[in-house]
Amino acid sequence: MEIASNYASANRLAAASIPFFYTTLAGGPNRNTGEYVVGRKYRGLFDENDGAYVSLATTPRGEIIIDRDCYGAIPLFYSTTRPIVSTDLRLFNNLNDLEFDCQAVAEYLSTAYLTGGKTIYRNVRAAMPDEIIILDGKTARTSQKSIFPEQKLTNSEEISALLEQALDHSIADLLERCPEDLLLNLSGGTDSTLILAKFREMDRQRKIITNTYFHCDWRDDINDWEYAKEASSVLGSDHQLVEIDNQTFCQGHEELVTRAKYVFHTYAAAFYVQNKAVNSPSNAPIVNGSGPDESIIGTEKIPIHDLLPLRNLKKAQWVDHLINNIDYIKIPESVVVGMLRNGAGGFVQSRRRIASTLLDAPNFLEFQRRYHAVTILQDHIQELTAVAQVLGRSILFPYLTNDIFRIIFSARFEDLNVAGIYKAVLKRVLETRMPKEFVYRRKIGFQSPSRPYFMSNLGLGAAMAAFLRDGHSELLNMVVVDPAIRQRLRGHLDLHRRYDFLEWTVYNILLLENARGKHA
Repeated sequence: MEIASNYASANRLAAASIPFFYTTLAGGPNRNTGEYVVGRKYRGLFDENDGAYVSLATTPRGEIIIDRDCYGAIPLFYSTTRPIVSTDLRLFNNLNDLEFDCQAVAEYLSTAYLTGGKTIYRNVRAAMPDEIIILDGKTARTSQKSIFPEQKLTNSEEISALLEQALDHSIADLLERCPEDLLLNLSGGTDSTLILAKFREMDRQRKIITNTYFHCDWRDDINDWEYAKEASSVLGSDHQLVEIDNQTFCQGHEELVTRAKYVFHTYAAAFYVQNKAVNSPSNAPIVNGSGPDESIIGTEKIPIHDLLPLRNLKKAQWVDHLINNIDYIKIPESVVVGMLRNGAGGFVQSRRRIASTLLDAPNFLEFQRRYHAVTILQDHIQELTAVAQVLGRSILFPYLTNDIFRIIFSARFEDLNVAGIYKAVLKRVLETRMPKEFVYRRKIGFQSPSRPYFMSNLGLGAAMAAFLRDGHSELLNMVVVDPAIRQRLRGHLDLHRRYDFLEWTVYNILLLENARGKHA
């Protein structure tokens, strides 16, 4: 099994039809097991397999088994036609002139993210967290594995204690492996603030640079950046606020799509601008607190008090209720298929199939948590990782470890969010380090607009207007798309809406076509 760490060696191996694994992440052989490990693998609370990692092992038959932690904290992409696996999707664009997957494009148009291992490109897939990749001399294929444990934890205080111990292991390992300065994305929320508190408890001298962003030309009621500043002041970090307006957002997003050769959600563009602008050493890893929302809560669309009664929903209704009422399908499949020159439906059915594999969950609350862990969280990990790769930095997710996964999914929704408090088990840990009014405040969250920006004569508005004037696309049926976009932009403007999917997703596809030289 060959391991390539640069495009020159990858191109050589691909030309010779030699199976290989591509990564620029640090790795090495494990002396005890013989496997090759990329990322962070260490002894945890339960066994030797804690951490966030990719492992490669050779079977007696000569096959390579590529496995990961249960969260899938390091994205894996593989070719369905060649024996190539990579932690960086850009490799496949470097090796081939990739064609678009029409079903994936339709799904992206509707929802702004993909599920089920699809990428925007045909013959390139992303491994799901419950999949193992098997690489032989000719192909890469996948095999299913079980990742969700039996629910045994029922005491909320015990769950908090176990989560803190698991997070301590993760932070200690991270600090040991990364002796340089660290760049922490500090939102001012529970998850990132707790990471900063742990950094300071374990290493008082380490330079921690924290950063957050704020859309200075949008809503003035989104003030979480002020709480990030407070957390930095209390716990101690070099804090930087990045102000984003329409033009910087548009420019940053164009850079990201052009360099990544991919499409993104709005948060990825903001994440790119935020981390590009920060004043920090170029080798400082990005530390990000993603994970607890999607796995402890699941959906963000329904308040906990409205979600709790769904515990008693009959299993026969789970899939329909999830897809029709909770999933993030914004534009009907039939509509987006009609917007493509060669539209291909089926993504709704694909999502239903994913949901159907999770029906062994104890009840609907646990079912929807599992669904979010294997769908929207995967997209989140992949997009943030892609941004870091474009910026030339590594990215670490302290909450995305095997032990934390096992603890969270061994516990019931009600015990994780006890008394209807979002992420109560983590807030209990944080309240010993920050004032309660900080910990239990109402959090709006960090959002990015697109409709207000598209309605402007600057930034996204000017860029979209230029694409519409050009009127050409190999993928999109502009005869249908153009009037749909113009009608939306003439509509009533609600500044409290984060984004409107069609403007954003159409713009991303046109931008990607242009970046790939496919735009007529």
